[in-house]
Amino acid sequence: MIPVAYLANAQDYKLYIDNNGSPTDVLKATSYVVVKQLADTGWLMQNYDLENIILQSGTFKDRNLQIQNGKFVYYRRLNFYNNKEIKESLKSDTVNYITTEGLFKDGKKDGRWTDYFTGGKVQQEVHYKNGVLNGPYRSYNDDQTTIALSGSYVNGLRDGNWEIFGPEGEIKATEKYHKGKMLSRKITLGSFNFPKPPDGFDSYVKTEFRKAASSLLIHGTTATYSIIFAVTADGKIIEPESANQRQDHDPLMIILLDIIKNSPLWQPGDMGDKSKPVEDLSAISVEIDSGIITIKVLDYDKAKGAHFNLIH
Repeated sequence: MIPVAYLANAQDYKLYIDNNGSPTDVLKATSYVVVKQLADTGWLMQNYDLENIILQSGTFKDRNLQIQNGKFVYYRRLNFYNNKEIKESLKSDTVNYITTEGLFKDGKKDGRWTDYFTGGKVQQEVHYKNGVLNGPYRSYNDDQTTIALSGSYVNGLRDGNWEIFGPEGEIKATEKYHKGKMLSRKITLGSFNFPKPPDGFDSYVKTEFRKAASSLLIHGTTATYSIIFAVTADGKIIEPESANQRQDHDPLMIILLDIIKNSPLWQPGDMGDKSKPVEDLSAISVEIDSGIITIKVLDYDKAKGAHFNLIH
């Protein structure tokens, strides 16, 4: 039986929730939701912690909260007693702040969604259509004022020109995409430091590769595997994939992709200032010749066969 405490209006109710988001009794609850019927727009859900601090709110089409439809707002609780800097940045005694807000339509994200820094300024803006990224994208630097990256998505993939900005608002690089694939990159101002692998990266790949692949297969293979991926600003490798689609289902490529995905942290790229790392693309090749394994770091654009421009 679902533990429901009904409010004054018989159509409204209060529901206690556990850590997994499942209904529970009050003694096991970590939060609760209050649901109220709205005259024309469905049902308003408000989620609170047990100290009555709001965590999120949004509207649904149905009383059972299955179909999100309308505006949703997500909050994060603050503790000013442990972080005076946050209190000063907000210039407020509020105990929480909005982290994300946006619209749902028939259960899918639709229109503009916005993420915010702790101080309340915009961190990122994206647009959705029928639950898929479509439209302009923009993110901001840590100074919360200057744009860091801008571009557009079409059907969930990067498309057209994407621009990377420096801390003074200058365009540092322009990348051109078509259906998620980079066609070219032009670095327009200053120096650019590409991502670098950590010390011992060669040994890591070779050791993990020999563990996962049979010795017979390795010694019986002579081939080169090129892998492209993104290195995040905190050095993590994401979205590794084969640079050659014909090798997508090669068993050795599948093993290598998993190894690269779990690589130790890389040194991220930057625009000439290592204190301000940026996400960037990189590539490696793994050459196998009768049991001998050689690892090389490649120029991403050359690995992709794309055109690369550098303007001083």
